[in-house]
Amino acid sequence: MIDDLTARVRERFGSTDALTSSVRFDIDEGCITIEPEKGEGAVHNEEVDTDCIIKLSTDDFAKMLDGNLNATTAFMMGKLKVVGDMGVAMKLSQIM
Repeated sequence: MIDDLTARVRERFGSTDALTSSVRFDIDEGCITIEPEKGEGAVHNEEVDTDCIIKLSTDDFAKMLDGNLNATTAFMMGKLKVVGDMGVAMKLSQIM
């Protein structure tokens, strides 16, 4: 399932200028990292240091990508945790 989710994130954020900071999603099956400064190959499954780390279950992450779970709501419910730059997480929630 992580390969499918990574492909969906790559499709959505791989070529956008809307995100300029690095983000890592830590989910049950591993991680999905977005490093916009890398251009091609900016979305991958390597665990590297990023500006912001978002921790949530694989199921909740899939729901967020589908538009069935709002990131702010997930945060308020304790389903999503943010480590690092909260501003990056806020910007990400706006473009997600």
